[in-house]
Amino acid sequence: MSAALLRHGDDATVVGQYLDAMRAAARRTGRSTTQAAHTFHAKLNRAGGWDRLRPDQQVDAVGKARSFASWLMVTGGLRVDAELLSVLNLRLGNAARLFCPDDYRWFCGICQRLDIIDADVALQWNTLGK
Repeated sequence: MSAALLRHGDDATVVGQYLDAMRAAARRTGRSTTQAAHTFHAKLNRAGGWDRLRPDQQVDAVGKARSFASWLMVTGGLRVDAELLSVLNLRLGNAARLFCPDDYRWFCGICQRLDIIDADVALQWNTLGK
């Protein structure tokens, strides 16, 4: 399973960017969310990068820090292949709506011009997020 961590920086910087993005999206972050993000980043550093984790370790890491990993994915900080993405069962459409609001507004505007019903807009956006 090929993937790459693109967002570089020390643990505090990357996790700080995530926490800033969460606050900007009016989402709460408690100690457990913050600790999960730090742990995820530390696992990658100890392994020597995302690509050095076995697929089962990648799934485990994402499963324990779903919000942080979703943020990384939708903001281009982490690339995962389709096989891993299908196993993870993340709601990337929700994360993309929160962290890429301009893109979401653009997408909704196009769908409105095409008279696509709201339920289909949500379905298509979630598919696009993945």
